[in-house]
Amino acid sequence: MSTFAYKVRDRSGKIFTGNMEGENRGSVVSRLREMDYFITSVSEKRGNILFSTQISLFRGIKFRDLTIFYRQFSTMVNAGLTLVNSLDILIEQIENKLLCNVI
Repeated sequence: MSTFAYKVRDRSGKIFTGNMEGENRGSVVSRLREMDYFITSVSEKRGNILFSTQISLFRGIKFRDLTIFYRQFSTMVNAGLTLVNSLDILIEQIENKLLCNVI
């Protein structure tokens, strides 16, 4: 059995974190769902290093910021700009630093 670190929310939106043992990530996710939690992340702990089994690149990036990015990017590419030029321009214009780092 492995140990998994988890971060969940209850129906009221309160965040809980903890550790749970399980055969695999799926069994831990199933148990947390049975406990009526909304899962934010589940990561396997190995030694002192925490290996993420869920990619959460977009945590902290608002849906509105992504929507604006996609629209602007699509417009630039459809206008004939190269992908690299479009991304360079968008990086300069985006205010959300996390989104800039992802790009």
